[in-house]
Amino acid sequence: MKLILSLALTALLLAGCATDRSPPAWTLAGFDAAEWRGRPLAVECRAQDATLAAQCREQLAARLAREGAQVQAGATASLSVYLAQAQHMDSGPSISLGGWGGSSGGGGGVGISLPIGGAVSFQEVMQAQAQLLRAVDGQAMWSYTARTGMHADPQARLDRLLTDLLAALRASGLLPPAR
Repeated sequence: MKLILSLALTALLLAGCATDRSPPAWTLAGFDAAEWRGRPLAVECRAQDATLAAQCREQLAARLAREGAQVQAGATASLSVYLAQAQHMDSGPSISLGGWGGSSGGGGGVGISLPIGGAVSFQEVMQAQAQLLRAVDGQAMWSYTARTGMHADPQARLDRLLTDLLAALRASGLLPPAR
């Protein structure tokens, strides 16, 4: 029984480590999302890569417009997104779970192995930090961080981040529920 419980807890721990879930959104105390829904919104994307920033801005503005947001310059609030790219090292570690038993007893264990030598690879990951800023004073009213998994295609990473961001905006009440 201890072995089964130990294996179950280890599996839950490993499943938690494998996820790329983003933290919940933060809102300023007293912020009422419904009050800001439907107001004109400016969109800004920043990144080290100017092309990526332009793609983000165009795609986010188009997707927000499809959701019914009024995207325009000189708005009462702006949705500011900062994209960061990084390389994630994948060295190919493996985790093994095992157990044994017999008439004299039993046991179990967890083993971790790391390859030595040429098994290391690097993959690009991306993170988006978004803030809804009040235009009058630049006060952050809402923020959210989204992270991608290990997608090889930069466009797929950007699409995933924007999808997560729109879902967070919907969940906060800044966008109407999905149609």
